[in-house]
Amino acid sequence: MVGEVYVLSAPAGAIPDVPNDGALVQIPGTDMYLRRVTPGELPSIAPPAGLHDLFAMRRIADGVSRTAGFDPAAALQWHDASDVPTISHVGGAVSAIANKISGGLALTGSGTTGVGASNVNGLNTIVMDRAQSNSLETSGALLPAAGNWLWTLVVGIGAVGHINSGLVYGTGGDVGLYITANHASQFNGKFNIGGVAGAFANPPYAGLHVVQIAADLTGAAPDPGTAKVFVDNVEVTTISYEAAVNAVTWSLFRYGSQYLGGQFCESIISADPAEQVAAHDFVATKWGLAA
Repeated sequence: MVGEVYVLSAPAGAIPDVPNDGALVQIPGTDMYLRRVTPGELPSIAPPAGLHDLFAMRRIADGVSRTAGFDPAAALQWHDASDVPTISHVGGAVSAIANKISGGLALTGSGTTGVGASNVNGLNTIVMDRAQSNSLETSGALLPAAGNWLWTLVVGIGAVGHINSGLVYGTGGDVGLYITANHASQFNGKFNIGGVAGAFANPPYAGLHVVQIAADLTGAAPDPGTAKVFVDNVEVTTISYEAAVNAVTWSLFRYGSQYLGGQFCESIISADPAEQVAAHDFVATKWGLAA
């Protein structure tokens, strides 16, 4: 079986003889080209010169993967609310999320799971209720010392109660990092590394999003690197990035005493900021977001 075979019918002489040398031969009066196939090869019609292969442009709906090149199992840290066996509970509340990467840091804290209305694309999430001061915490070097990394978060951004309601907060060490609401009642977004800050473009943000930080230190002083934030694959801010983040105390959905409401879905940290698009497509496909 070689699949379906289509036969071209035309008046005598309209289909040219095709030499056995692999050359393309144009069908007169058309934009179609033919070439002779070898035994066992699937017959095909080549597109005219200058046109792309239509199959190469197919999207996910056509069954073609767009996530090649990104392997979350090769990441440095990976926390996944949809992987229910990795979540521990005490008294009905989340107490920890195990890291899916061997030797990775666990997240501890609070939140609720198993709430049907909180599911996203049929997958479990962790509900972060700002009123209950829910947050997820970890201690240790979450980011690589080399300074190059990509952090991909799938989060539902919900209730904001303070300008400092935080999505990400890393402190301790010489260089910290945070993303805060930057608005007392809606999430406008402010990104800060080591005292250099940038505001998100096109706020406010609410609902389910893929938030990514791509940090590239390869252009370190005297030519600083850059750290970029993407929301749903759109760059929303870029700041100068001069020294690796070495924070050792981390919080999600919290900054100091201020908490952000919403849902935690997934967090993946890898060592290659160039994987930004591939990582976005991987999680967007998984969580049912537009890729």
